[in-house]
Amino acid sequence: MLMKAEPVALALESLRPVEGAAIVLTDPAGDRFEQRTAEDLAQRPEVVFLCGHYEGVDARVESLCTHFLSIGDFVLTGGELPSLVMADAVVRLLPGVLGSDESLRADSFAEGILSAPNYTRPETWRGMSVPEVLRSGDHARVAAPSFGPVSGEEFLLELHLDAFPLRLLPLGQVHLQDSVVELRPDLLLVHGLG
Repeated sequence: MLMKAEPVALALESLRPVEGAAIVLTDPAGDRFEQRTAEDLAQRPEVVFLCGHYEGVDARVESLCTHFLSIGDFVLTGGELPSLVMADAVVRLLPGVLGSDESLRADSFAEGILSAPNYTRPETWRGMSVPEVLRSGDHARVAAPSFGPVSGEEFLLELHLDAFPLRLLPLGQVHLQDSVVELRPDLLLVHGLG
């Protein structure tokens, strides 16, 4: 099933989008939706999502859109769920939605990387403990960026490369001082000693 251009155009025109509004067509061939896309859309006075269903919409509808966005390389029945995902990522960036600007600054991807793991009580659950630094009460150590243990323990760092725009290394392994760096198609693994 393919949606005709005229009903989609009439529906969009009935909304009377304001000047500067983002008109987003959900499209599996579109640009990948990322945090920086959400930040851009959050600056717009309005965001309108056009969602295709099954095969999508008549290609001529693209002339009415400012953005063509996809949330990943997989098939869904329609664009409604991707539009909800994108709307949630955008709305939470609007002033007052989270209640604290600090919450936004502490989020994953706020600084371009994933946030650290989170823990709750009890301190030990099924034999796994909350890291000592988090139990120490030393707020400076807790806030300091860390990519592995501090005291000579072995560690494994995983960076999911789809979170980073550049891939600078060839696939394979590189040996660095006391560490092995392994680059896979979508993952950077660093095995080493802290």
